[in-house]
Amino acid sequence: MVEKEPSPEIARGSSPASRGPAGAYIEGELGALYLLALLTGNRAPGLPDTRVVSVRFQGTEQGFKLDDLIVSGAGSAGDFILEIQSKRDITFSPGDSVYQDVASQIARSVAGSVPEDRHLLGIATQRTSRKISGAYQDVLRWAQTADSATAFFNRIHAKGVASKDMRDFVATTRRHLIDGGIADDNQAIWSLLRRMLILEFDFEATAPIARTYSQALARVALADEDVDRAEALWSRLIDLSIKTGTTGGRIDRDSLRADLAEAAFRLAGDRDYGPARARLAELAQNTLAHIGTSVAGVTLPRLEAVAAVDDASEAHRFIKIRGDSGVGKSWVLRHVAERVARQAPIIVLDRDSTPAGG
Repeated sequence: MVEKEPSPEIARGSSPASRGPAGAYIEGELGALYLLALLTGNRAPGLPDTRVVSVRFQGTEQGFKLDDLIVSGAGSAGDFILEIQSKRDITFSPGDSVYQDVASQIARSVAGSVPEDRHLLGIATQRTSRKISGAYQDVLRWAQTADSATAFFNRIHAKGVASKDMRDFVATTRRHLIDGGIADDNQAIWSLLRRMLILEFDFEATAPIARTYSQALARVALADEDVDRAEALWSRLIDLSIKTGTTGGRIDRDSLRADLAEAAFRLAGDRDYGPARARLAELAQNTLAHIGTSVAGVTLPRLEAVAAVDDASEAHRFIKIRGDSGVGKSWVLRHVAERVARQAPIIVLDRDSTPAGG
């Protein structure tokens, strides 16, 4: 949460179980989180506007190149597919052989049953950094929102607009994609960058937010009389993820509910929060849209302020932005919020739209 204060390595296609106990369990938690989204109807990381329909583990035989998890979803824009490759350690730096390997997989990916712009390519990492959370996420957001390859690369190369970290990430990704067989062409590179996602999780942290959130979802999934079994439900889903990941397979909502019924879990009835989510998203977008990003038609990127927020986020869950009136606190807040919105739903509160006592 960001508060603004008023002024004063592993072989491709290998299963989680083949990566050692720690790797298997972490990937089991990752799979369990997406199974919870499938079970509850909550939006999944990387698919904020989509309802999860099924989760497949190990999709090599089906032609998926990022094959740890393949999440299928449906939204107002149509059907989506999110391929995910999970890596405990990946830095995205020029010398990172893990990223080179994953980029090669991305270069060989083929959009199939859904349009290319709705076939997303995700890299899940357990160990993040300021560059990953900041500059690299910004590059992918810029790629997605740019009107064309020309507009994107002009922005990346504009002095004082993009940071060195952003340009280095684009150059590294470009080189790896070309090595993987993609043409050295701005359009081809941009087309892949705008489909890429870096999904950050913290299951290995001392007090992981992802696990806290997952167990909260587990309570939502259970009937009132079974809420005290939330931790047991979470463990069951981890075990199911590891088991399915070992041999490969697809889980839809009906088969998941049937598996949980065998373990005598009493589940809550269907809860459709779609209209409420749509209204929250509309309010968030309207609030952010009123925050200006330029002065006299000139965009002021405030890269140092954004970098300071990224640094603070490595050590703290709550960040307070301080500064005199007009220095750009709101712009920084909008920048961070729009970055996060690409991965998950956001709620933006302001004084005018928040009811008294709300």
